[in-house]
Amino acid sequence: MFLMRSVSYIKIQKAFMLLALFCAGVFYSDAAVAQDNTLGDLVVGLSDGFLTLPSLLEMISRLLGAGFIIFGIYKFRDHVDRPSQVPMFDAIRMMIAGAFFLTLPDMVNYLISTFGFQEIEDISNSGYNMSAGDNEGGLTVDGMLTSLANDLRPAMMYAFYIFSYVAGLIVFMIAIYRITRGFDQGARGPLGMGTFAHFVTAAVLLSLPQALAVFSTTIFGDSDVKTFAVISEDAGMTAELAERAHAIMGAVETFMIIIGIISFIRGWFILKSAADGNGQATTLSAFSHIVAGVVAVNIGPFINAVQQTFGLDPANGILFQ
Repeated sequence: MFLMRSVSYIKIQKAFMLLALFCAGVFYSDAAVAQDNTLGDLVVGLSDGFLTLPSLLEMISRLLGAGFIIFGIYKFRDHVDRPSQVPMFDAIRMMIAGAFFLTLPDMVNYLISTFGFQEIEDISNSGYNMSAGDNEGGLTVDGMLTSLANDLRPAMMYAFYIFSYVAGLIVFMIAIYRITRGFDQGARGPLGMGTFAHFVTAAVLLSLPQALAVFSTTIFGDSDVKTFAVISEDAGMTAELAERAHAIMGAVETFMIIIGIISFIRGWFILKSAADGNGQATTLSAFSHIVAGVVAVNIGPFINAVQQTFGLDPANGILFQ
């Protein structure tokens, strides 16, 4: 136990991350070879390499749980022998952490249920007004953007959800480990704000689709994001030009949603660091990333709101529905 306490928290956190990356590289080899030749296929192949990580982390968690239980028993014995030198609460912390590690899958479900995410539907959208962009003259720029967006959109959503779940497990395990630390650790102690932020961040990452739905509903009133862009006939565009404009808008929406999810996830990591007392991270920066990410994911409803704010009718311009 002395050896474990001598290792800094930063080193333990890096060890978890390096272990996850190493295992992902090992399990990725077969999946990467089997894929085709698009960027979306490469992203899906890489994401598939992470699918085995939750099982691996569960195995590691059970080993850690057994170790902490054993250390807790020894701490109880030391407390009986030297009650003035070894507080009984040290043994209790070890036993609690060990129990959490041994039952990690159940603890994940309890954590998600605590924040009510299990009762919330995943974030969804109303579809995209996009075509292949082909015409008699060959593939156009809008057609290229459409193909790229249609290829990357499902692949990136798949990758985000897998990465978020694995990252949430790692953050949750780090939060459980913090239970064993002393109360003199401040924000990084068992009852510190940093530890509480770790549990909250873990819950959000483990339930990313539901978390996005919650924030979308809170800000825009609906978890079904309006992404179907329709340009008014009064805009003076021909049918072919409007079709190309719809395709470009759909591609722009796709990239905005990808950037928004990245910003949303990064915001929670910044919040976790700010709660730990990291001087380079601030709560304002964290919430800015989170809110900006939700706005980017809901770029269609946001554009509708801006038009209505300035007294413009979206039905006479561009309406997302």
